[in-house]
Amino acid sequence: PVYLIALPQENSPTISLGWTGYVGFPDGVGSYTLELLDADNRVIRSIPVSGNTYLERNPSDELQELRYRIRVTSGNGRATSFSNTVIVQQPVQVHIPNAFTPNGDGLNDVLEVKGRFIKSFSIKVYSNMGQVVFSSDDRNTNWDGTYQGKPMPAGAYAYEVNIVSNSGEPKQRIGTVTLLR
Repeated sequence: PVYLIALPQENSPTISLGWTGYVGFPDGVGSYTLELLDADNRVIRSIPVSGNTYLERNPSDELQELRYRIRVTSGNGRATSFSNTVIVQQPVQVHIPNAFTPNGDGLNDVLEVKGRFIKSFSIKVYSNMGQVVFSSDDRNTNWDGTYQGKPMPAGAYAYEVNIVSNSGEPKQRIGTVTLLR
């Protein structure tokens, strides 16, 4: 059988896949196909491949857990063999700006947390006196630099962001954001 391995590339979204050659069909190997599977092992995408390696340059933006296998088809197309399935967990991604300018120009007007593979989310923003001036557990609710409807002064504000990834992994980010007026 074919043995498949996957090596995520550090600091890169690419994944290097490699496999052993198949030996056993009387008429030889006709083709290799890399398959991406969903959590129920249904094929989402099939990629004809040659040789014994493939560099996945565009992993799914939708799935945090990527499941790959190799399908081998015999020379006459009548027999099929499958490799083992390898699972690659894509890391949760969180992007928090270090400054924003709520001046109504349509650019960076709100403190907005962006990311991928986020199942649940909460944010708290603190004044320099430790008072919570904004909190939300809705990723679509952003801070506009006000507290109780009044603009907050320019300066640095501490934040705490807590998330749980789609795979159940908790993450916390603590930092500061500068409100510019």
